[in-house]
Amino acid sequence: MDAKCCQCDARACGVALARWVIGVVLLFAGIAKLPNISGTANYITSQFEKTWLPKALLVPYAYTLPFVETALGVLLILGIARNAVLFVTGLLFITLTFGQILLQQPIVFQNTMYTVVTAAILFAEQYDRCVLPLGNRRPATTTTVT
Repeated sequence: MDAKCCQCDARACGVALARWVIGVVLLFAGIAKLPNISGTANYITSQFEKTWLPKALLVPYAYTLPFVETALGVLLILGIARNAVLFVTGLLFITLTFGQILLQQPIVFQNTMYTVVTAAILFAEQYDRCVLPLGNRRPATTTTVT
């Protein structure tokens, strides 16, 4: 006897939840930085003063980070341009992880796990049905000839 309380695919729900979690993390990380963008940028650049990274790269990165995080968060939650947004999110996590490696911070593992989860969501594209059609490939329709 196979009794289901609802007719939902567990894989589809799992992939959607994972995408939404990453989206919420990015959205609120970005929103938290928006009220004091110059303070955030100054903090980031001061953290990396003792590293070999040039300030000319750090300053634009630090000023754009809150906007990028917020935008990626919104796009992930809505599922707009899913694959491209997930790929860019993975690249963002790689840059954040790289910076934490340079600073020798213990948060490296957490950032690496965000990258792995992002890659897994990207890999599970076929199960992610909770997306808006904007910028997403439409599922292939199959026709059967009898």
